[in-house]
Amino acid sequence: MTILEQHLPGRHARLILSGDVCAVVPVISEQAEERLQMLIQQMASKENVTEELKATNQMRLVQKINTIKERARDIVLKKMIFSV
Repeated sequence: MTILEQHLPGRHARLILSGDVCAVVPVISEQAEERLQMLIQQMASKENVTEELKATNQMRLVQKINTIKERARDIVLKKMIFSV
């Protein structure tokens, strides 16, 4: 299931009916995934998610990474998916 299908099923259905889904969805999904990974890396770096944290406090590391992933996903959804 693509991000578009999951979060905007009505818009996805309209793209299918118009015949544009084959052109639009793969491009948006690929760009969104690239942007997501980039944001996660940037946020992790900025918030000092390091190998040292991994070695000393794995639970805190998991909490930080999960929070970063959630925030990055929200940014990508708002900036890329909901603006389609």
